[in-house]
Amino acid sequence: MELFKELDQDVILDAILFVLEEFAFMFGDPVSEEGQDLLNKKCYYGQINFTGLVCGKIEIVLEEVLTVKLAANALGLQDDDPLALDEQQDVVRELLNIICGRIITGCFGEEMVFDLDVPNVSILKQNDLEQLNTGSGNQFIDVENHMLLIKGTLFDECNKRELNLNRKLTTLKILKNISI
Repeated sequence: MELFKELDQDVILDAILFVLEEFAFMFGDPVSEEGQDLLNKKCYYGQINFTGLVCGKIEIVLEEVLTVKLAANALGLQDDDPLALDEQQDVVRELLNIICGRIITGCFGEEMVFDLDVPNVSILKQNDLEQLNTGSGNQFIDVENHMLLIKGTLFDECNKRELNLNRKLTTLKILKNISI
């Protein structure tokens, strides 16, 4: 069996464009520009890890304005509806789940079994964006005049101990954000 070194960039692009259209009724176009436009805007960062035959993660960066529009479209609301603002992080989590599932299926087929972690979504720190922006495999998508960055990474080894630690940290972050 072939050992996969990286995720197919065409599959990633097809997945994000399909999910944007089907899930949020929005259209995107790949652009070759660097993500410098994102450096001066408030953005959200999302990450989902997966384990199975191979292990990796899908990362996404979206302008805050885009997350609100995604939430509004996905929920059938107006952009200025307060519920769209309240639900934007949950919508990004669901978007990541769907995208990751399509990427895994597109790269490895429907027969392979993978476990997906709970997606983590947070406000992006500028130094994190600069670090993401320097790596290879970044794809920039113009979604109705708003920038989105998506990146898929495979780990050299399926370090399940590290992934379990990431799962625990993600769970703690989620619990910390829930107010009872």
